[in-house]
This record gives sequence, C-alpha cells and structure tokens, in this order.
Amino acid sequence: MEVLMSKKISLTQAAKLHAAGDLPVSGFSSSQRLAYLNRALEEYGLHKKDLTTLLGYGESHVYGWFVKEDSDRFRSIPDRALETLFLKISSGLVRKNK
Repeated sequence: MEVLMSKKISLTQAAKLHAAGDLPVSGFSSSQRLAYLNRALEEYGLHKKDLTTLLGYGESHVYGWFVKEDSDRFRSIPDRALETLFLKISSGLVRKNK
C-alpha cells in the first residue's frame, strides 16, 4: 500500500492490482483513502460532483469525504466507493484528461 501512496505506480496500475486481488482497499486508512481520491481528482481531471455520478453517492455524502474529520459533515469513504473507482479506472470507463 505504501507504494500506491508514494506515487511510484500509477492509479491505473493500482486499479489493476486491486482487480487482481493484490491491493485490498479494506486496509486503507482514512488518510490513504482521501489521498487516493484526491489523486484521482487531479490525475483524471474529475470534480467532486463527477464522483457523485461515477460512484452513485449523493453530493452531501461525497462532499463529506473531503471535510475535516472533526466536522459534523464528515463522512468516511466506504470501501465500495474506492472499489468502484478502481473498477471503472481499470476497465477504461474513467480516462485521463489529455
């Protein structure tokens, strides 16, 4: 997991590792989950609103992933959200902006 967070592999490679069962998101800490989503936003040119459509979560839920943990609006990032994003990246449904 440290390899992913250190940016030594691409998000596409990470998604493929996850698909092969070699990178389970259940072991990610809250900060690793957030770092992954921030990398996805940056590298794929996504916006938080895009995540609502892509992952099937409401806006208030998705926006809650990005607030400080001591906020009343904070929501933890579920495994399913990252697993869905990994799946859509590895299958080519999410493409990098050129």
